[in-house]
Amino acid sequence: MNLQGSVSVVRAALRAGVRRLVHTSTIDVFDAPPGGTFDETNLATSPKHTPYERSKQEAERAVFAAAGDVEVVVVNPSTVYGLPPYGGTAMERRMFLPALGGRLPVVPPGGFGLVFTEGLARGHLAAAALGRPGERYILSDAHVSLRDLTAAVVAVAGRGRAPVASIPSPLATALAAGGEWAARLTRRPPPLARGQLHYLRWNAVPDAGRARRELGWEPTPLADGLRRTLDELARH
Repeated sequence: MNLQGSVSVVRAALRAGVRRLVHTSTIDVFDAPPGGTFDETNLATSPKHTPYERSKQEAERAVFAAAGDVEVVVVNPSTVYGLPPYGGTAMERRMFLPALGGRLPVVPPGGFGLVFTEGLARGHLAAAALGRPGERYILSDAHVSLRDLTAAVVAVAGRGRAPVASIPSPLATALAAGGEWAARLTRRPPPLARGQLHYLRWNAVPDAGRARRELGWEPTPLADGLRRTLDELARH
């Protein structure tokens, strides 16, 4: 889907005579040591760890290869949160709501970059208008640990219970493997997949400086984005 769907969009753009295309990728195509910092110059040169990451790497290459005369600008979002038109993301269902209900005493280790949905949309529009052809733009508001994120959710909401600890990494590995085994029997997604745990433990910090300098993009403060998200959740 990531590969073929992206190529299909490029081909449709060529047929329609579109001048510029904004391709939505991910920060997963970049490389950095665990806990390090990276920007658009740190593009991974070898296949990444998970099938999702590899599919996004291949999609980027295929889009550029198929673009012809179409100008391609790539947007690389970090983990997206907020309420898109089609409903909440997995983060709201699996983390925000359990934390608000006091049902999340511990969380997996690690962290990630976050970007609020509306800010991400503004970044796409800015990339379409101002982005340089052939360039990538990281969109990320902030980098937080999973424990700090859920604590922030509880603090903004004024209710719930923040996690008291992070699961030790070896135990998280065992739980992820066991959850995937159980998922094959129940045919339901595991609470924590090994690919997700790998991403969390990567814990690398995305640098959105290029988007701020060249696109005039501004990150959404985490407290503001969380407040907007929780207000929308309350309406659903």
